[in-house]
Amino acid sequence: MQAQLEFRMGLFSVQSLTFFRKKSIEQKSLHDLKYGGNTEVAQFFGAELTRKIDTTYWLRDATVLLPIPLHWKKEKKRGYNQAEILAKAIASNSHRVVCKQLTKQIEGKGITKGKRYERMRNQNLGFVWTGKELPKGTHVLLVDDVITTGATLEAAIRALPNAHELKFSAVSIAHTL
Repeated sequence: MQAQLEFRMGLFSVQSLTFFRKKSIEQKSLHDLKYGGNTEVAQFFGAELTRKIDTTYWLRDATVLLPIPLHWKKEKKRGYNQAEILAKAIASNSHRVVCKQLTKQIEGKGITKGKRYERMRNQNLGFVWTGKELPKGTHVLLVDDVITTGATLEAAIRALPNAHELKFSAVSIAHTL
């Protein structure tokens, strides 16, 4: 998984707790988090991700957690952004800070819908950076619940005004690659 994403977007590291399988306990847990309002799932997995980050020496210098945002309408309907809850759980167990300066301006179907190739080609996910540039050399840890094709991560990185001056890694509960 990491080699594919690293080639496309210069990610330093990609770490997931598990591989996403249909009809698995992971799928049920993620579904409960996303659609069932069970934010305790994010608390549990956030603590597990913190352990993974802190025991992976090349991730220890990551100081900024950047949760992948939802469009405001979807977040309002759900009541929360699962990636943000996960990032806050990681922050509460570590010295890292959550940065909410990335927003999603374009509403649409989730990137998990549709064919894999179409998802990879879709670069316009409507992410917009709304704050000051991050300091040069900052190790940014992108946080999402599931990584499918990596297109969401790539679009998020492209939205940062000084992305070429930053170091990016990503963490998630699960991945499908």
